[in-house]
Amino acid sequence: MIVVMAALTWVVPSWLYNTNEDGDRIANSYHVVDKDRTVTEEKDGKKEEVKKHDQQGLWDVFTAPIKGMSDKLDVIVFVMVLGGFLGVTMKTGALDASLGALLRKMKGKEKWLIPILMILFAIGGTTYGMQEETVAFYALVIPMMIAAGYNAMTGVMVIVLGAGTGVLGSTINPFSTGVAAKTADVKLGSVIPIMSIILVLCLIAAIIFTMRYAAKVKAGKYKEDVRYKPATAALDMTNVPKFTGPRKVVMSVFAITFVLMILSLIPWGSWNITFFADMFEWAVGLPVIGAVLGVVHSAAFGDWYFNEITAGNIFNFNNCYNRTLLQRI
Repeated sequence: MIVVMAALTWVVPSWLYNTNEDGDRIANSYHVVDKDRTVTEEKDGKKEEVKKHDQQGLWDVFTAPIKGMSDKLDVIVFVMVLGGFLGVTMKTGALDASLGALLRKMKGKEKWLIPILMILFAIGGTTYGMQEETVAFYALVIPMMIAAGYNAMTGVMVIVLGAGTGVLGSTINPFSTGVAAKTADVKLGSVIPIMSIILVLCLIAAIIFTMRYAAKVKAGKYKEDVRYKPATAALDMTNVPKFTGPRKVVMSVFAITFVLMILSLIPWGSWNITFFADMFEWAVGLPVIGAVLGVVHSAAFGDWYFNEITAGNIFNFNNCYNRTLLQRI
């Protein structure tokens, strides 16, 4: 793919936006430029003339992945930490136990598991782009759906459509909307309303579609709509881990982590909400405590990005890891 994209740089014309004094792009100023040109750039307060060569060669093909990873190292570290956090949480058995407890409580009302789970997956999708991470949930949700009287496809639809609509309507997802807004020099708060509308409408349509399909499965239609027999069987409720006190604490940490991540990424200043900014200033002004905690080197909720949410996940990762050790004692 990199080779193809490099080859296209020799064929596809180069385009640029004009910018104003503040560096913001000017609307309707997109125009073709020469592939070999000299531009003036400001570095360390000094203006320098820099030569630009848009046509990419063999050397550029080999260096592109390195440059890409070095430029987005904060994203890579966040993905690694988030994956570890999810892995440790699942290792405790807290997710299995919580879903098992939910299935027991919903006995006779299993159809409402579909919107509940789809909303949860959509929240993961719209906040941090939960898509590939859902792979770990198939082995848990599909047996649950089969135990509730549905088929394997119902479980797949719950995960794929739930998380998929969340990603499609990414409101504060730092991997898509966040990166796009930063690249386009647009405030994240300006795109949240339209993305929220897309999220709600798509999620409602996905839930209705899935529930209608599930109702037909329950009635005996599409009972076996897969070519091969599913590798997973119905959830054996006798082997589901108990929702013990330590596991409840782990799930509380898990939930609080994502609530805090959502609050930290929402651009409150765009709506003139200064509560978190005022709390931050108050914490910075605390004598001794503020300095010891290093609050001055942090940022208020609404100004967090990859570095800050990664640090927050590391803190909660340690809490879950300690709970994992407790589970083994």
